[in-house]
Amino acid sequence: MKKFLLLLVAVFFVGSFAMAQDGKKAFKQANRLLGTYNLDPGSNADKLVEAKDLIDEALEDAEIAAMFKAWILKGKIYNELIGTELTLKIIDPAHEIVDIENGEIALDALMKANELAVKSFEKRDVIQNLRVSAGHLSNCAITSFSDKAYEAAFKNFVLGLDLNDFFIEVGEEPSFSDTASLGEQVFYTAVSGYYAQDYEGVAPIFERALAGDSPDPFIYEGYYNVLKESNMEKALEILNEGRAKYPNETALLYAEINHMVAEGQLEALIIKLKDAVEKDPENISVYTTLGAVYDNLSTKAKADGETEKAGDYFNNSMSWFEQALAKDENNFDALYSLGALFYNKAATYTEALNELANDFSVAGNKKYDALKLEMDALFEKAFPYFQKAEAINDKDMNTLLAIKEIYARKGELEKSNEYKERIEALNN
Repeated sequence: MKKFLLLLVAVFFVGSFAMAQDGKKAFKQANRLLGTYNLDPGSNADKLVEAKDLIDEALEDAEIAAMFKAWILKGKIYNELIGTELTLKIIDPAHEIVDIENGEIALDALMKANELAVKSFEKRDVIQNLRVSAGHLSNCAITSFSDKAYEAAFKNFVLGLDLNDFFIEVGEEPSFSDTASLGEQVFYTAVSGYYAQDYEGVAPIFERALAGDSPDPFIYEGYYNVLKESNMEKALEILNEGRAKYPNETALLYAEINHMVAEGQLEALIIKLKDAVEKDPENISVYTTLGAVYDNLSTKAKADGETEKAGDYFNNSMSWFEQALAKDENNFDALYSLGALFYNKAATYTEALNELANDFSVAGNKKYDALKLEMDALFEKAFPYFQKAEAINDKDMNTLLAIKEIYARKGELEKSNEYKERIEALNN
């Protein structure tokens, strides 16, 4: 029994020794192949790929993984791999970088080498190769950003900032030597993180941008949008700060308008919207939004029994929708909104007509007929706007429903049924 146990130990020892030997062999061969590649990169691209596979294999061995030389070699190999891809991208902008994560892998390897570096020349070797990484990470970020690959852009921009902070921490010259270039890096990191919708990850980048000199208006707008779902109080602080700093910035004004719309702050909203019209008179959406706000105020005033005020609001609503159409006679929102304005007002007559229908007196009949004429006139006024809206978008369900109902009220049941069939077909 003892002899059997000794035999097992011997086999295990031989196996471990063989693995170590294989790891060392793979490491040495990877080192040689990188040297061969560097002699003539154009003719030895396959040697670099082979070197990558070998260094990855070598580092599976614990003994090799404890060596500074192995990790610095991996960093160099992966830096060459991503550098080659970036060069091809410069030569041919249509070239797709397949392994853009190689830049991150190179950085990780070099940081591991830094942990294992003892001698001063080893530390210098790490810093020298990290400088190469800094350039590659920046180019990877810019390339991804240009390709609208915002997740990859954000990751590489963040890694670039982290590496810049590392250089400062160890007393080396930072990647971004002046405030302007660092501010630009932080800005594009925030933009890419925002468009990648990594709101948790990008929040500290927005904070960093706000702490810098003269943050771009987008920083306030973007950070407001990032925070508004989770922390509206802070989001409003950011938005108000941005509005105070950039009072003429329309993007921030619209962000404030959207917030007020969501909160139903209609009276105060009118002031902001009129300000937006002055600053951006060609933006038709501001005109239609003003029309919608006045329409809501008219409905509310009528419900509160303030008939005169309701009429004033109605006229203001109509005026802003008409101003929108004066800017663009084919604006769908303005056309539909004007149709809806008259249609909804006509619909408010229904309750009064139902009450008068039970009054069979001569006076009651006269009132009924007069009120019905007013109602029918409003439906007729709404009708052409809906027809024009349909000509622009013949699949808008609300437009089709309104036209169907008006045809039914006019007694044109065949046309009404035609629209009913179209609506059912769309629903299916």
